[in-house]
Amino acid sequence: MSIVGNQKILVVCDDPRLHQALSAGLRETGFGIFEPARTSEGSRPSAIVLAVGGSRQGLGPARVSLLRRCNPGTAIVLVVGRCDAEAIVELLRAGAFDYVCEPVDFDELAATINVALEASWPPQRLESLLPGARNPEGLVGDSPPMQAVYSQIEKLSNTDIAVLINGPSGSGKELVARAIHRGSTRNEAKLVSVNCAAIPEALQESELFGHERGAFTGAIQRRAGKFELANGGTFFLDEVAELGPKLQAKLLRVLQDRRVHRLGAAVPIETDFRLIAATHRDLREQVRAGRFREDLYYRIAAYQLDLPPLSARKQDIPDLVAHFIAQATAPSATHGLQLSDAVIEVLQAYPWPGNVRELQNAVKYALIHCANGELRPSHLPRFVLEGVVLQQGEQPAAELADGVWLRDGMSLAELEAAAISRALSRHNGRRKAVAQELRIGRTTLYRKLQKYALEHLVDRPAGASRSRAGIAVDGSTAVDGSESKGRTP
Repeated sequence: MSIVGNQKILVVCDDPRLHQALSAGLRETGFGIFEPARTSEGSRPSAIVLAVGGSRQGLGPARVSLLRRCNPGTAIVLVVGRCDAEAIVELLRAGAFDYVCEPVDFDELAATINVALEASWPPQRLESLLPGARNPEGLVGDSPPMQAVYSQIEKLSNTDIAVLINGPSGSGKELVARAIHRGSTRNEAKLVSVNCAAIPEALQESELFGHERGAFTGAIQRRAGKFELANGGTFFLDEVAELGPKLQAKLLRVLQDRRVHRLGAAVPIETDFRLIAATHRDLREQVRAGRFREDLYYRIAAYQLDLPPLSARKQDIPDLVAHFIAQATAPSATHGLQLSDAVIEVLQAYPWPGNVRELQNAVKYALIHCANGELRPSHLPRFVLEGVVLQQGEQPAAELADGVWLRDGMSLAELEAAAISRALSRHNGRRKAVAQELRIGRTTLYRKLQKYALEHLVDRPAGASRSRAGIAVDGSTAVDGSESKGRTP
C-alpha cells in the first residue's frame, strides 16, 4: 500500500484509550500525529480522524461542522462506533469525507486517509449531493425551513423583483438580502443598507435622499443620499415599518419614477436600484391599522420571503454553534475544543427569543468562560439556564433558585429536580407557592414531584428539620440533614 509521506493526522476522540490506540495505529501505518500544543501558530493537520460513537453520536455533525470550518480544505475521516446508516448520512452531510467502522482496520483507515489526501477537497461529486453545499455564504443550517429559504434565494437571484423579507429580530434578514444581491446580476455594484429604526426620524430624509449645501442648518456641504449611492446595485431598507408617513410617500414616488431629489436641489437625479426591504412587524396589520401605506406595501412586497425564527429550526443549533466558535476563536485554539452533549441539550431546549443573534452572543460568552477545552452548561449565560429550567414550551421558569449553578455535565433533569427541591425548601413545602414561583401548573408540579421522588418535601411545617433524603444540586442525595456547602438544594 502506498502511503502519502510526511503527513500529520489530527486525532479527535473523547475516549483517552481509543485516542491512544488510534494514534498508535496511525503511526504504525506511516503517518505522523498532529499535536496542536506542539505546533506553531497557523499550522494545520493534513487530515483529521474524528471518532464518533456511543452517547456522542447525535453530536457528531456539530463536531464535523466545527472542524471543517476551522480547518478549511482539510479532509475529515470518521471512525464510527455504530454503523447507523442514518447517522452516517448526517455526518457526511455535515462535511466528512468518508468513514470506517469500529473495530478499526488500520490498513483500511490508512487507505481511506490516502484517498482523502489525494482527492481535491471538497470533492465535487459529494458537494453536489449535499443540501448545505448551496447554502449562501453567511447563512448556516440545513433544516427544512432553511432549505426552503435557500431555494427562494436562488430563484430571486435571477430576477429583479422587489422583495420583502419578513422575520423576527436577530433571525438574519440582512444576511438573506446580501445573499440575494451576491447571486444577482447587480453583484458588481454596491449593496447599500439602511436601518430605518437606527436613524432618528428628523434625519431619515437627508440620509435617504441626500442634500445640497445650505439646504438646512448644519448642511455645510453636499451629500449624496443612499438611493443615489445604490444606483446600479441593490438598496436594502431594513425595518421599513419604522418609516414615517412623509417618508413613505416620498419612497413611493421614488419607486414609481426612479428619480430622487436631494434636499435643496432643483434637478432630480436618475437612479436604478433593486429594492429589498425587511421588517419584523406584520406589515399587513400595519396597513389595516393605518400606519403603513397600502400602495407602498404592494410596491415593496412584490415577493415576500418569510425567514423562520431559530425556535422553528433548532436542529440547526449545533451547526450554528460550530460556526460561531470558528468565527470567535483562532484556528489553533479549536483543534481540541469539544462540545458536551449537555450543552447542546440546553441550547436546543432554550426558546431563543432573540434568535440567531442571541445564540451568537451566548456562544461568545461561553467561550470566555471555557478554559479547559470543552464547552459545558456551566459556561453558558445565566439567562439561558434560567430559560430552560421547567420550560413548558410557553414561558421559562422565574429564576434559578438561590443562585444555583449547573455542575459540569449536569443534565436538565438534575437541574430541574434541584430547582424544585430548593423552591420547596424556601416555601416550606407549600405547593401553591412553589407552582406560582416556577410559573407552572399545580398538576405539572405534582407530576414532577412524583417523577423526582420529592413528595416527602411537600407541606412541611415551618421550621421543621430536614430529616429525609433530598436531592442535591449535583443529583446526589443528602440524608438526615447532612449537607455539603454549595451542594444542597
